[in-house]
Amino acid sequence: MKKFYLLFGLILLLSVHNLQSQNDTIYVMRAGIIINKQSIKTEDVDSLIFHKPAVYIEQTLYGDTLSEEDNLFLESISVPNPEINDILDSFGKVNETGKVVNSDTEFVKNILKNMLLDAQSLSAKKTEKHDDEGLNRPLHYGIAYSYGQRNFTQRLAPPSKDANNLHRKYSVFGTDCSGLIINLLRNQGINISDKTAVENFENNLKATLSNNPAFQNVIVENYGRLPIDDIKNGDFILWRSVLIPTIEQQRHIGIVHVPSNSSFKNVFQSNGSGTPKDEVEQAKNINIEKRGVHPISLNSCLNGSGYWSTNYTILRIQAKYDYSALSGVYSGQSYWNNYDGVDNVKAPISISFTVDEQGTIAGWMSITGVNQQMKGTTNGVNISFEWLPPAAPFKYSGTFSADKKTIVGNGGAGGYYAPNDVNGPFEITKE
Repeated sequence: MKKFYLLFGLILLLSVHNLQSQNDTIYVMRAGIIINKQSIKTEDVDSLIFHKPAVYIEQTLYGDTLSEEDNLFLESISVPNPEINDILDSFGKVNETGKVVNSDTEFVKNILKNMLLDAQSLSAKKTEKHDDEGLNRPLHYGIAYSYGQRNFTQRLAPPSKDANNLHRKYSVFGTDCSGLIINLLRNQGINISDKTAVENFENNLKATLSNNPAFQNVIVENYGRLPIDDIKNGDFILWRSVLIPTIEQQRHIGIVHVPSNSSFKNVFQSNGSGTPKDEVEQAKNINIEKRGVHPISLNSCLNGSGYWSTNYTILRIQAKYDYSALSGVYSGQSYWNNYDGVDNVKAPISISFTVDEQGTIAGWMSITGVNQQMKGTTNGVNISFEWLPPAAPFKYSGTFSADKKTIVGNGGAGGYYAPNDVNGPFEITKE
């Protein structure tokens, strides 16, 4: 009788709602996203039954997974695991970001080197056998794919709340893509949260570094969608199938390796499906060498179709600028346009300055042999400087080259010596 009244009350409530809003559909939502809907017209349904879902004890609520189509693509571009010497030999190129080389840069370089060595070592485990241990604890090799798993040192079931029951069924030594990166970072003392996946990776990594005094001179820069030639050793690459998060969004992350003897770049990652449709698909997560932790070709990814070639972001761990290394003497030529109606008038320029920790510049600037005190600012990439009053208002702004030996920009007298602006390009090189 109670069930009858419950059902009658629900139907009455739905009927009243229908009269008010003319809505004849039930929507099933999660986190504000529609994941299912059902018509409640009398010709479509005659009853509704609600079941309380099973409750899982979860180690983490986060993780990343890929569709079967995406996994087949990554399988097709998997590459052999590099040798340890390949990692070590590549370190002439690690963190060549155009930043000033200093002790902090060496500190970051060691972090990146060790992460890549760890990734190579974990990928090499594909030759290690894990014996069958009975029901739902299958034979497999190396580190398999396990949705949401962060602990691959034990045989465990996938903990992600978004994994289906078929995937949760099997206990393996495994992890997903974000779990791999979490472990690589933690091995370097960067204790990023278990509840980290592609969507919150950048914010979590920045917060973790800023909250640890040991990494006070280490930052994370978002370089967006860099061309492949500008992607460096130790960069993190993050993919999203769509830019606005949805329940169907595919997400992936890996760490880049740039071999010293090849133009082809690789990505250490862990791929698989947390929602396999049948036992055949689930078996791929466990038994296929090209699932779980192993490298893939970055070149092939960025030449692929769909979001793999378009919707990616590069994050880079790097040292804060050592502004003092920018100090010195730079000299060269500036050119004035419209100087009494004449363009490209040569005006030799030389600057000698020091930079403090805040990027504040102090020193001297010589224009056509006239030497005056100057002031300016720099952020390690851009620079602006000018004569101090009461000298003529010569002002210049420019950009450092990648090796910090050249400054290129524009500037001039700003109308001081002629009725019109006397400005033009300049280029100066460190002596």
